[in-house]
Amino acid sequence: MASRLLQRVGTSLAVPALVVGAFALAAPSHAHSTSSKASSTLTLNTKDTELSASTWYLAHWDVDASGEGYAHTISHLRSIIDAHGGHRENVQRGGRNLAVDVTPGANADHAYIDLTVTTAGATVHLILRVSDMYVVGWHFYAPQYGNVYIPLSRDHPEDIPAAVLSPTQNGFGQYGDMNGHENYNDLARSANTSLEDLSLSHQNLRQAIFDLRQNPQSQSANYMRTKSVAILRLIMAVSEGTRFRPIAADLGRQLNTGGQTHMARYIELIRNWRDISRVFTNPGGALNWVHTAGWGDIRDRSAAAAVLMVALAARPVTSNIKDEL
Repeated sequence: MASRLLQRVGTSLAVPALVVGAFALAAPSHAHSTSSKASSTLTLNTKDTELSASTWYLAHWDVDASGEGYAHTISHLRSIIDAHGGHRENVQRGGRNLAVDVTPGANADHAYIDLTVTTAGATVHLILRVSDMYVVGWHFYAPQYGNVYIPLSRDHPEDIPAAVLSPTQNGFGQYGDMNGHENYNDLARSANTSLEDLSLSHQNLRQAIFDLRQNPQSQSANYMRTKSVAILRLIMAVSEGTRFRPIAADLGRQLNTGGQTHMARYIELIRNWRDISRVFTNPGGALNWVHTAGWGDIRDRSAAAAVLMVALAARPVTSNIKDEL
């Protein structure tokens, strides 16, 4: 599969003519479902680049960069939505201008963001789908393992551009242990926790990066639990933090003060993203409102914008989009 790689640079969008092809080399018998792939690069003309099947954007989050660094990352992720066919709408509420980014349509399902998440001593790459900001997998490089790719979603990208892999290693090993564990409830069960009990802090987000870099061949009983809670925390911070204004604001404060964001308060927002988005994108529709205990009845665009930073565009029922997890 071919891929375009795009990088947001300031307010301009740089589009290198870079595509990536991949082919399977081996599928060794293993306790885990794995495969090895080699990545190669080709320089194509503009026409060929436009026909590429997948588009990739680059972003970065330094977990140690306090609330300001987190806010910058969220803003950057939202800008990618707009760059790839989404659009921004502004709504007035209580004298404030609230900007909400509406996701692009079905033609963006094969656009991804390679989000490099760093802390002192460790790095992991989250792969987000632009059309719903959901984490569909992650990858990392370690000298003893090479490039390791662990997909979450069943419709994950099969290929990773060589430009986002470690330049010292060719290709990657793919491990299928977590494939299909994309639902929040599935991840919570694997983590032996619940969304209501989940908390986010600088320390546990930092630890999550290290935990996602564990030996991918481990058969430890604790292996799946540790990875599941780690990726769940990062998904809450990145995906739900991009979608919801109160989550991003709360976590930003806690990253500055050393406190914790308790996800129990936000579960009703997370579970109702699609319906709250519908209030924003289709105001006045029949039965088009959402009741919440924490934010009251969300009946109009203004109330929806108070909690949303990213609204899900209307999608066909056959879409693979993740609206309520």
